Amino acid sequence: MVEGISNNYAVNNRNPYWNMNSNVSNPAQTVTGTFERSPQADNVQVSNKQPMSKQTKTILTLGGIATAIIGTVLAVKGYRSHQITKGLKKIEQKFLKLQENMPEVQKIFKDVFLREDITEKEALEILNRYKEVEKISVTGTKQEYIQAVFEEAKRNFGFKDSKFKLKLVSGQVSKNGKTEGGAAEIMNRIEIDPNQPIEQIQGTMHHEMRHMKQNYYAVNYDPHAYNQALYRNIDIAPLTEKELKEVLDSNLDDIKDMFNLKIFSKENIPKEQMKYAEQCLEACKTYIDGHTDFNSYYKNFKEKDARFAGGLIDKLFNGAVLGGNK
Repeated sequence: MVEGISNNYAVNNRNPYWNMNSNVSNPAQTVTGTFERSPQADNVQVSNKQPMSKQTKTILTLGGIATAIIGTVLAVKGYRSHQITKGLKKIEQKFLKLQENMPEVQKIFKDVFLREDITEKEALEILNRYKEVEKISVTGTKQEYIQAVFEEAKRNFGFKDSKFKLKLVSGQVSKNGKTEGGAAEIMNRIEIDPNQPIEQIQGTMHHEMRHMKQNYYAVNYDPHAYNQALYRNIDIAPLTEKELKEVLDSNLDDIKDMFNLKIFSKENIPKEQMKYAEQCLEACKTYIDGHTDFNSYYKNFKEKDARFAGGLIDKLFNGAVLGGNK
């Protein structure tokens, strides 16, 4: 994730996140009122067929076209139904394989969500919810799938009651790569580029949600130091000291409201994550926009940590974990 003033972005460069017809002929027309010689007799016969009216021709032609269109639609629906059935079967098989390895799945969820309290039973519940989310990638639209991934990841990171939203935006492009996601706490949202491959969505989303968790811990560890880190690149020359304080205080109030907190406090951080929270805060102080300095961005603790989390989820759902569970 690349953080400008307040944004964190995942850039896709060296970082995987920074990352129907039918030919219808006119009905045959009979030429009438002509003389024909019978092959059975050497006599002349006059055809009694009456000329086909223009209205009749039109009706027959439109009927043929309608039949062709209906046939095409039914063929497309049949193909779509087949693809959905095939896709759902593949998902069921993949998740059955994962359920055979629940201890490892449990460990992955603990590592990704920074939660040591996840039991094997809860890990199975989370896995089953993810299965339903993955089914939407087959039965729904891409936008519906991205939204479902967002809601599930948000819940699993402990942000179910938080107010930040999802926004789909095309990623920024520079010589250093393309941003495919961002966690912008000041703007109260996570941003995802919907144009990236659908197989990459889970990893990107969890990369960005991990950034939200980092920011949550950092601001609770030391809200004022965190706030100063966000604003360190802003030109504050026109502001008086009093005006600057008002801006910073207002920003903290907005972040507090976004995370649905009454107060910022280290008590909001699990004791086993206290050192991690301090690391996140220090990383905020040195964070560089990836479009400005890719190497510094890539080496920053927050980015390395988010790549770790996103990578675990990416491997889990794309078959590179647990012995190739495609």
